[in-house]
Amino acid sequence: MIGVIIEEKDKDVVRELFELFKTPWEFFCRDNKYDVVISMTGESSGVNAELVIIYGSSYRDFDRKIGLVAASSGIQAVLCYRKKRIPIYRGFSTFENSERVVIRAENTSQAVGIEVINNKSRIIRIGVDLIEEIRFLLSIGQPVEYATITTLEYHISIIRDLIVGSGIPLIEIPPVPPGFDCIACCTHDVDFVGLRFHKIDRTVLGFCYRATLLSLWSFLRGRLALKKLLKNLLAAMSLPLIFFGLARDFFNQFEQYLQIEKNLRSTFFVIPYKKINGLTPAKGNASGRAARYDVNDIQQEVESLLAKGCEIGLHAIDAWRDSEKAEDEKERIKRITGRNVAGVRVHWLYYDEQSPKLLEKAGFCYDSTYGYNECVGFRGGTTQVFRPFGVKKLLELPLNIQDTALYYSKRMGLTQNRGVHAVEDMLAQIRDIGGVLTVNWHQRSLGPERLWDDSYRHVVKMIENDAIWSSTAYHVVEWFAQRRSVEFNQVDSGRRGKITVTCKRNTTVPGLLLRSFNYSPNGREAQRDIPFSDYLTIGES
Repeated sequence: MIGVIIEEKDKDVVRELFELFKTPWEFFCRDNKYDVVISMTGESSGVNAELVIIYGSSYRDFDRKIGLVAASSGIQAVLCYRKKRIPIYRGFSTFENSERVVIRAENTSQAVGIEVINNKSRIIRIGVDLIEEIRFLLSIGQPVEYATITTLEYHISIIRDLIVGSGIPLIEIPPVPPGFDCIACCTHDVDFVGLRFHKIDRTVLGFCYRATLLSLWSFLRGRLALKKLLKNLLAAMSLPLIFFGLARDFFNQFEQYLQIEKNLRSTFFVIPYKKINGLTPAKGNASGRAARYDVNDIQQEVESLLAKGCEIGLHAIDAWRDSEKAEDEKERIKRITGRNVAGVRVHWLYYDEQSPKLLEKAGFCYDSTYGYNECVGFRGGTTQVFRPFGVKKLLELPLNIQDTALYYSKRMGLTQNRGVHAVEDMLAQIRDIGGVLTVNWHQRSLGPERLWDDSYRHVVKMIENDAIWSSTAYHVVEWFAQRRSVEFNQVDSGRRGKITVTCKRNTTVPGLLLRSFNYSPNGREAQRDIPFSDYLTIGES
């Protein structure tokens, strides 16, 4: 059992940390015995445990007592731990007088994590304010330059490694269902559904430019195949026929998605009202943000998607900043689908620290806005669904990959081959540590002039792997909610006594597994997965 010393104001952060690192813990009580004590305040007097981890970027009483020389070294840095790069955003300290270095600052010999010699306990002092790091990651998020680093997961891995490396048994509910390496979630923002809704406007003129002159330029530079150049030129020539209803409108790709995804169940986020720009974060008019369609215009397509097991969510306009508008936009979608709308992703990914509270008040189960427009990656530094601070039930399904981030020239500007490799790299990361890959391929992206259909087929082929569980956003969130429902309770005294493990089982999603870590007699780490039932009692190893 882990005991955590924390100030009252920071308890919500610690609770969320241990929903992500799902292992037995409790707030520190002096009357109880612990294998591990983690102090977030620097307090360690009277603590008796095999392993004590002391966090803090400022000078602590512990440092003063043992004569440890610490120096504040700034706000941002990158740490090195077991060949991992870990960005630090809220300040750190280095230590000068130690030969037992656990963590270093990148490109220097400065120690940020050290081991202190003690007869009774193994003490690790880490000069990082872990509470503020987690608060920053899950509310503001990482800057673009560190987007592909799973920073929060690395913080968890440090704690896990220190515990197991001290010879202390550890049990954990990993963020992956039994028999799978990870989870995948295919989603589609529906910003456009047909050229016929636009006539001769900015969207159509922009399409004509990109399908002709820009496509020709891309072909001459070797970035576009001749076959795709001809498709784009033919599409531009067919515009009059589309407007008169004599040719297929290639901005509508719903059926194509159903054919590509086959047995995969994906989520489509649809616009509630047409011709409404909404407000920017600066409360100005978001010019150019309005859609030319709304959910009423695609009722037939919505019914077809629902019949195939897909999910319909809200692609919100102003729900992120006004709970009454959130309720209204939600009801607008519900009137067409006849079903409750569980999830939301805000158009253009508008989001601030108040958004989760407003969306929860409107009755949403989850949001999937937390991500990047300009790149791919892990804004929160985690591969997992998490609960934003200040809400009770709403969960956040982070957005990892957008097609427009990969391929737009003013964003990452990748070729389709390089874009597929970027997805492969991220999926490999997640398969290594568990969690979910959330992909957003916009509804119109399969057709001209984007023609990102080949790369999406590659993405789907990766996800259709037997070792990856995929489902709608709602069911992915439900699986994480099931994992979050797990409770550990120590049922007898002593550090390594029996622990009961209980869970609110959800039969509509896969189950859970319990993973144990031990050191075997030969000194090597041994990992074992245990089938999870609704009620388990784990005895001393």
